[in-house]
Amino acid sequence: MVNGPGEVAAWLYPFAHALRQQQPDAVLTAALLPCRFASGREAQVIHGMPDVDHVLRWSESLRWLARGRSPLVRTPPDVILHFGGEIAISIALGRRLGVPVVAYQEEALQRPEWLHRVFVRDARTANGHESDTVRVIGNLMVDAALLRVPHRAASPASRPIVALFPGSRTYFLQQLLPFFLRVAHSLQSGRPDVRFVLAQSPFVSNDDVRRAVAPGGERVVEGDSGTVHVVAGRCYIRSERGVNVEVLTPEAAMQHARLAITIPGTNTAELAVLGIPMLLVLPTNRLHAVPLPGLAGHLGQIPIVGPAAKELIAQAIVRRRSYWAHPNRLANAAIVPEMIGILTADGIAERLARILSQPLAPMEQRLRHAMGAPGASDRLVQEVTAVATEWGRADA
Repeated sequence: MVNGPGEVAAWLYPFAHALRQQQPDAVLTAALLPCRFASGREAQVIHGMPDVDHVLRWSESLRWLARGRSPLVRTPPDVILHFGGEIAISIALGRRLGVPVVAYQEEALQRPEWLHRVFVRDARTANGHESDTVRVIGNLMVDAALLRVPHRAASPASRPIVALFPGSRTYFLQQLLPFFLRVAHSLQSGRPDVRFVLAQSPFVSNDDVRRAVAPGGERVVEGDSGTVHVVAGRCYIRSERGVNVEVLTPEAAMQHARLAITIPGTNTAELAVLGIPMLLVLPTNRLHAVPLPGLAGHLGQIPIVGPAAKELIAQAIVRRRSYWAHPNRLANAAIVPEMIGILTADGIAERLARILSQPLAPMEQRLRHAMGAPGASDRLVQEVTAVATEWGRADA
């Protein structure tokens, strides 16, 4: 059971690969759950994963729960693995089908007493709950990054490549891609040697990119428009101020980037695993327009008072969190700089220029160390297989 882009790309993907390696005859069904942060392309992305056998859209997952059967899943699963979304749905489906439910969690534990097993990233996540039920297996995002980019060929210092990571959701792309184009112009004005690439998320379509840079539309932050061109089979965005940005897959962008500018999310973890220095930015302009989870996400729709109430909640969320980048949170230290607040393109460009002017090797080493060692996906497969085997014996 899985919901949004981060869980699909960083958890399901390495687990599916490890499962196929260890248990080639296993049948893996990815059942999507409703998610406010979903891009709408999760099913399409999962269909492109060769190690996943079946994909259920969230409406099909809910029908499976309601009816206790699914036309795509002929045989009930041996175990349900919850990767994200409303955990109560996974638990209810497990009870409906009479199979154990386990979960992987990287933040505070949710409902461990309702689950057969809970697998967590580290001892801090377990928070003293380590037992036969709660087990530490490691960080799946490490395996995901190394599967995507096993080898890097970073850009030379004489022509550094800065990768732009505006996110995997349409709203953030529409707001931040034009903003990043203006940042690129400001940086290139003082550093004409710098090249730029856009890491286009698989959850973002080519049309999404064209619409994001097209003139017009309401923008929360300042930004430059642009046009998309294909030259000799390679795709570029040319901004209205003359900056060229090559459009690449995230894997290709990470393979060559010397530095990245990104928003909070899974990207910060994968960049850190690969030792790619980054600048995290989080503009807080008009927070009432930013999607939020749970009840807070619906407040903005209430006339008159809704936007103001949502803005206050969003500001509280921003103030409460000490760090936003995954490596900073894991190390509880500012390994990579974070810029949060009412931001300008010139201010961000100035910070990027300072980072590029310094030796980057120390940051690269600290990033890799903070994210930990690979192997979590193999351990998770072994644990899930053991649960299915134990349950089968008990049921017999």
